Amino acid sequence: MAYRHFFPYVRAGLARGISREATDTDHLVTTVAMSVVATGGGNRSAPIDAELSLLGPGHVRSLQTTGILRRDPAPGSRDALTTCFAQVEFAEPDLPWRYTPFAPSNGRLPPWLVLVVLRSGDGVRITRRQDSANATLTLRGDLVATELPTLDEAWAWAHVQAVSPTEMVDLNQIVRDRPQDVTSRLLCPRRLEPNVAYVAALVPAFRAGVEAGLARAVETTTLAPAWTGDHPVGEDLVLPVFDQWRFTTGEAGDLEDLAARLRPYAPPASLGTMLVDLARWKSASADDRPSLDVFSGVFRVPPTSPAPRPPEVSDIRASLHQQWAAARALSVTEPPPSATPADDPLVVPPRYGANYVKFEPLEATSGERQQRHPWYDELNDDPMHRAVARLGAETVRDHQEELLAAAWTQLEDARRAQRAHRQAQVASEVGRTMVQRVQAIAAPTEQLMLLRRLLPRLPAQHAPDPADVTKALKAVSTQRRILSTPFRRAMRPQTALARRVSRAQQPIAYLLSAVGEVTRAASTLSDRERFPVQRAVAITGDPANPRDPANPRDPASPRDPANPRNPASPRTPVGTGMAVSGEGNSQARALVSAVQPMRAHADLLKVRGVGVGLAKPWDDEIAPNLTVGPYLTVPWATWLARRNPEFMLPGLGELPLEIALTLPVNTGFIEAFLAGANTAFLEELRWREYPVASGHTMFDTFWDDADSQDVKPLSKWKAALGRNAINSLGAVSTVVLRGELVRRYPDLLIYLRIGNENRLARAYGFLDVQTRYVCFEVDADELAGAFIVLEEAVFAPRFGLDTTITGSAYEQIKPGWGSHDVAGSDDFQQMPLRLILPVSSTVTVP
Repeated sequence: MAYRHFFPYVRAGLARGISREATDTDHLVTTVAMSVVATGGGNRSAPIDAELSLLGPGHVRSLQTTGILRRDPAPGSRDALTTCFAQVEFAEPDLPWRYTPFAPSNGRLPPWLVLVVLRSGDGVRITRRQDSANATLTLRGDLVATELPTLDEAWAWAHVQAVSPTEMVDLNQIVRDRPQDVTSRLLCPRRLEPNVAYVAALVPAFRAGVEAGLARAVETTTLAPAWTGDHPVGEDLVLPVFDQWRFTTGEAGDLEDLAARLRPYAPPASLGTMLVDLARWKSASADDRPSLDVFSGVFRVPPTSPAPRPPEVSDIRASLHQQWAAARALSVTEPPPSATPADDPLVVPPRYGANYVKFEPLEATSGERQQRHPWYDELNDDPMHRAVARLGAETVRDHQEELLAAAWTQLEDARRAQRAHRQAQVASEVGRTMVQRVQAIAAPTEQLMLLRRLLPRLPAQHAPDPADVTKALKAVSTQRRILSTPFRRAMRPQTALARRVSRAQQPIAYLLSAVGEVTRAASTLSDRERFPVQRAVAITGDPANPRDPANPRDPASPRDPANPRNPASPRTPVGTGMAVSGEGNSQARALVSAVQPMRAHADLLKVRGVGVGLAKPWDDEIAPNLTVGPYLTVPWATWLARRNPEFMLPGLGELPLEIALTLPVNTGFIEAFLAGANTAFLEELRWREYPVASGHTMFDTFWDDADSQDVKPLSKWKAALGRNAINSLGAVSTVVLRGELVRRYPDLLIYLRIGNENRLARAYGFLDVQTRYVCFEVDADELAGAFIVLEEAVFAPRFGLDTTITGSAYEQIKPGWGSHDVAGSDDFQQMPLRLILPVSSTVTVP
C-alpha cells in the first residue's frame, strides 16, 4: 500500500539558501551567501566567503515541455468533468518555485508561473510570433478580472506530491533518495461550466517574466505581478504562453449525479428479436401477407411461449436437402461424354459444421443424425440458425488476414517445438548409448570415476548422496593418487606409459601391484604433490634396457601385421582394475541408474514449455509434416458489435437513454455463430494449404475474455444448440446500462455484491458509446437480492469542487489550507466514488 503526501513547496540546490522574505521594493535578482573551505598543499585550508546571484523569473525566456507528465483534462477531450480543476503535473518537484526570488513566509511560497483556464471565444486569442519561442496570449482588458485567477492566492494552487510506503515521510529525504516518487503540480481554481470549450495556458506570474517570455527587454526590476484585478478595461493583456492545450466540458454532474439519473426499464417482449420476411420463398399461389420469422440476437427477452414458424420454413428445409442430394449424386457418378463445362456449375449452400461430425451427413438418416449430433440438422435446416452461422462466416472473412497471420505464427511455434523434440531425441539416444558403455564396465570404481561429475546435474530424488559417493571412492587406498588428474592423463590409451604396459602384456593392475610400496609412501604426500608415474615405471622396469624397462625387445618375437608396433598382442583397454567395498558397489549402481538421458531431456522440455499439443515426446516416428490446428482467442462480441450492434441486441436503437435493465444470454446464437466461424476458417486454412487437422476447433470463446472457454470443441457437441457450453452461460444475467454514465465513465468498474461475496463479471463490453453490458453468472433469484456496485477507476489524483458551488468562475473558491500545512489539497481532492445500489431499485428483472 502506498500513501500520497502533499507539501506546499520544495526547493533544491542553492535556492535553499535564500533567506530574505519578499517586500514591495524587493528586486528580482537575489543573492545567497556561501562559505567554501579551500584546501591546498601541506594540509593547508582556509574558508572563503562568497555571495552568489541567482537567476529570477526575468531570466526565463522559454520552458521545455518535455518535463510535463500530465495535463488534465486531456488535450482534445470532449467531455471533461465540470467538477474537476484543470491541472498540469511536472516531473521536477522544485520547478514551480525554482525562480521565485525570495524565501517562504509563514509556510507559503508563491510559484513563478501559474496555470490559467480561459473560455474560448471573442476576446481570447493565442498566436505564434516568429521572434519568440513562445506563443502569445492576448486577452481583452474587460475579461481580465473574470477570466484570470487572483495572483495573491497563487501559493495555494501549487503543491508537491510524494508517494511513500509509510504514513510519515521526510520530503527532503525522499527527494534525495527516490526523486521518481516526487512530482509537482499546478492547479487552476476555476469552476468549469458544462458544454463549454476552454483553453488552458501556462504563463508567468511576475511582470518581469512576461517581458522575458515575450522576448522584450526586461525593464521591471520589482516583484510586480503579471496582472491585477484593476487592469484597465480598454487595454489588452498580453502574456507569453509556455504551454497550452484545449478541451471541452461535457454535461454537468459527476458519477453520483449520472448514476442517480438511471431508472429501471421494463423491456418489451420484442426486445432482442427482429422479424425477417421470407418473401422470396413464397409460392405464386400464396397470399400477399408477409411471412415473418423471428431472428434472435445475443441478448433477448425470454419468450413466454415459442412463436409459430411460417410455412416457408419447411419449404426452405426441403429445398436445402434437395440441393445437397443433387450435389452428392453428381459427385459419385460419372458425367456423360457429351457434357460440357456449361452443364456443370452446381453451387450448393454450405453445410456448417460438416467437418465436425463423425459420419457423412447425407448418407446418414435424419434419425441417426438427430441421435448422434442433434445440433447439426438444427443448425443447417433452420433458416434463422443458418443466418447466424453465416454471420460468423462473414465476420471471419472480414478479419481473415489477421486471423491467418496469427495462425501461421502458431504453426511456426509448433514447428519449433517439433525441432526441439527431434534434437532431444537424438541427444537422449546418444546419452543412452554412453550409459550402456558405462554399464558394461565391470569395475564399480571406474563407473564412479566417470559419472561422479554428473552428480550436481542429476535430480536429487533420483541421484545418490554425493557424500556417500565420495566416501566410497576414498575407501580405496590408492584412490587419491590414481584418480588425480596427472595420473589419469598419463594412463590414457595413447600415452607412452599405456603402450609400454600393453607391449608387456601386463594389465594396469600388475603395474599398480608392482609399485605398491611407492603408492603407500606417496599417500603421505601433500595435496600439491602428485603420484610420480615416471618413478613408478622406472622402479618396475629393467635397468639393462632403460629404453623399454617393462618389455625388452626380442628380435625373434613374431610381429602382428595388424599392430606392428606391438608384436606381442593388440592393444588392451586400460583400466584401474581396482575394487571397492559392497557399499561402493551399491553407490555405483545407484549412480548409473540415476543417469537417464531420456528422462532428463523430457524434464528439460517440460521446463522450457516445449511440445504442448504435440505427439508424445519419445515416439519413434513423428510425421515429417506437422499437422496441427491453431487455437485463436478472438473478441467476437466486440467485432460483432462493431459490425452492427443490432445483431447483439435487436431493437437497441429504440431504447431510451438513462435506463438499466437485465437480459439473459441467448446461448443458441453463440453456438451457431461459432460453428459458422469455425467452418469458414477451416475452409480458408485448407485453401491456404495450412496443415490443419480435420475437425479441429479454432474458436471456442465468444466473449472478450481470453482466460476461459465458452463452448466445447465442435467434435464433442452431443446436444441441441444452446446446450453445448462448458460453463453456465445459460444462467448468465446481463446488466445493460445505457446513458450518459456509460459515455462519461467508460472505465467504470461494475460488479455485484451478494451477501458478503463480490461477484465479478463473466463478460463485459460495449454495444455503442452509450450502451454497456456486463454479464454475471447468477440466476434471476440471486440477482433480485443483490447490489450493483459502481466503482470509479481513477489512475491519477484529481482536484475539484462539488456541484453545489454556485456563482462566478472563481467565487467561493478559497484555499483551505492553514499557515504551515496543505490541508487544502485534501479538501479539494476528488476521491474515487463507489456507489452501491440495490438491484431491485436499479434494474428491472424480466
